[in-house]
Amino acid sequence: MIALRQKRVIWFVNRSGRFEELEPQLDGFYHSETFPGLWLNPVAFIVLDGKSLLNTLRIGLNTTEHAEFLKRLQ
Repeated sequence: MIALRQKRVIWFVNRSGRFEELEPQLDGFYHSETFPGLWLNPVAFIVLDGKSLLNTLRIGLNTTEHAEFLKRLQ
C-alpha cells in the first residue's frame, strides 16, 4: 500500500489469516518473506527513482537466499 500524503510505503504480510505490517530491514528495504530476493526500496518508490528501484531489486536477486529459492522451484 502507498500512503501518498504521508509519503510512505506500507507492506503487509499475511500471517495465519491476519495481515500484519512488515517493517523495512536495517538496510531500509522491504524484503519479501514469500519470494526471497524480491526487495523494494520504499524511498526510491515514493520519489519515482526507477534506477534505484532496479538497483535494489538486482541486489536482492543476487543474494544466496534467492539462489536457494530458485533451486527449490526446480
